[in-house]
Amino acid sequence: MNKIYAGIDVGTDSIKLVVVEKIKKEFHLLASTKVKSKGVKRSEVVDAKQLVEPLKEAIKNIEDQLNTKLKKVVLCVSSKNCIFNIVDGKKDFEEPCIITGEDIKDVLKSAIKNNTTNDYELVTAIPINFKINGNKTVKDPKGLTGKKLETKVVITEVPKEPLYKLLGILDVCNLEAVDIAFGTTGDYYEVRNSDLDTKVGAIINIGEDTTNISIFIYL
Repeated sequence: MNKIYAGIDVGTDSIKLVVVEKIKKEFHLLASTKVKSKGVKRSEVVDAKQLVEPLKEAIKNIEDQLNTKLKKVVLCVSSKNCIFNIVDGKKDFEEPCIITGEDIKDVLKSAIKNNTTNDYELVTAIPINFKINGNKTVKDPKGLTGKKLETKVVITEVPKEPLYKLLGILDVCNLEAVDIAFGTTGDYYEVRNSDLDTKVGAIINIGEDTTNISIFIYL
């Protein structure tokens, strides 16, 4: 089944809203719009009332293009003041067993539990690797047999106050944010290729009043 995704990026200069359809492993653009932003400074909302008008305009532009109602989006947020951390998780079994997807979820939850920061919201939790029985390191443990499963995970968090303010504005515009992602991640996937995926590099995004520098490391 093909899936359709909508993504929104609320910047200082503009609001960008796109809708794409995923067919197999490729994304195909269905609709896009760019509207002059208001009420945003240095990637943070400073006037919610001013932001509502251009946001509704962007939504209407997309709905007119697709002739359908837009209800859910993936919200792209700024990496400003974000926190990156590497944490560990583990799960022990009573006896050796085949590791399932639920076991992987459990060990990821154990890594996140008690490792998040007060007043910050978790955005991503990306496993670096998994270890079975304390010695065998693998990228994907699903289907393998073990009595102990461990993982090392990179977690990212953003301040709750500016995030919740933006989520509240989306709610006023009858939009639900079903997921959150960093805009810098989108920058990487815009230029990625098989060569870049195996190297350490930086992406510099020069915006209206902020510049984001992201370091990507192959693990």
